[in-house]
Amino acid sequence: MSTIQRANKIELDLNDQQTAASKKHAGAAPWAYNWGLQREQEAYAATGGSPFAPDLHRELNARKGTAVPLRYEVSKFAPQEALRNRDHASVHLYRRAQLKRQGKHHRKIGCRKRKIKKKGLGSFRLTGSLVVVPTAIQSPRLGHLCLTEHGYLPASGVNVLSATVSEPAGHWYGPLRAEQDWDMPLSTGPSVGVDPAIKILVTLSDGTAIANTRPPRRQLKKLKRLQRAVSRKQKGSTCRKKAAGKPAKRLRNATNQRANTLHQVTTMLARTKPVVVMEDLNVSGLLTNHHPVHVIADVGFAEFRQQLTCTAMWYGSREAVASRWELSSKVCSGCGCINKELARANRELQCWNCGLVIDRDLSAAIKLAYLAGSSSDSQNACGGESTDRGREATVKLSSVKQKTRPQLGVP
Repeated sequence: MSTIQRANKIELDLNDQQTAASKKHAGAAPWAYNWGLQREQEAYAATGGSPFAPDLHRELNARKGTAVPLRYEVSKFAPQEALRNRDHASVHLYRRAQLKRQGKHHRKIGCRKRKIKKKGLGSFRLTGSLVVVPTAIQSPRLGHLCLTEHGYLPASGVNVLSATVSEPAGHWYGPLRAEQDWDMPLSTGPSVGVDPAIKILVTLSDGTAIANTRPPRRQLKKLKRLQRAVSRKQKGSTCRKKAAGKPAKRLRNATNQRANTLHQVTTMLARTKPVVVMEDLNVSGLLTNHHPVHVIADVGFAEFRQQLTCTAMWYGSREAVASRWELSSKVCSGCGCINKELARANRELQCWNCGLVIDRDLSAAIKLAYLAGSSSDSQNACGGESTDRGREATVKLSSVKQKTRPQLGVP
């Protein structure tokens, strides 16, 4: 039995009064962030220093009776957490600037930007006295927030740390971050190699292939029509606001469909496989090619990797990651020969040595499955200290014997 932190996301069923109060909180949080950013810039120009979130929060409380009357209508946690977010943004900005001076950061540093209403209502985070019951969440100021799904959140043996309320496409969500006791099960079954792709979401070493549903791609034509309808409306009009909500709902449905598929696949792998081996893909490098950028982004490789890492820890399986520089898709799974001349358009691998003809994704998955026994248990799946279960390891395909095609002669 161990204590872990989990985030449970669920939709809220708010009434009119709670919706109005949530909008006030969602407006107070970015206002406090922008105000804290302005005060930081003023203090840095005057003294060369920067105030921290507790100092800004005390100054904000002193002004709430005169300059900030909205502070009496919202919970104190919404602007307080927004100021803490500003502190975290400052810390990461200075960290990237320091790495830039050392030559370890090669991307553009940028700067912190103000929160604007153009990107939506935003979100706010609540802490303090949060109580969870099977049918609702009791929060400060907002009161008894009913849930659309009952019995989904754990109500006993849980220490609720925070709740982040957001509103995408007219639906209110309240993800909870909580500490709870977790009895990590022991995953049994054969190890598996996972090769993610575009047309086929994942190909497993046991021959299972899960197709990619591509929900954003299938609704792209409809989204274009809805966006053109928005552009025809007069700016600032009520009709434009109504028209802008339609493409947002389409994108929300597509995002939920993709997330549902990824959750089902990762949960199936974590529950049934003790070791899951996959390749470390360079997703940011793949996105630099503008031709397949939309197709690659619709798959969600990074989200799949993140969900698999967390889910593997919960269900006691181990995730091993192969190096991205190894030729996994060009290596024969039968004899280990490497065909460096295999083009990306060829979806079948024909071995010159043993004569094996196999799908290249399946061959790569089988090759990755060989590494399950040779991987080293050095790092926890969430980056902590190593334990007996729930680990992530970095392995290399060089641990399996490979042969290269000779340059001269006919095989």
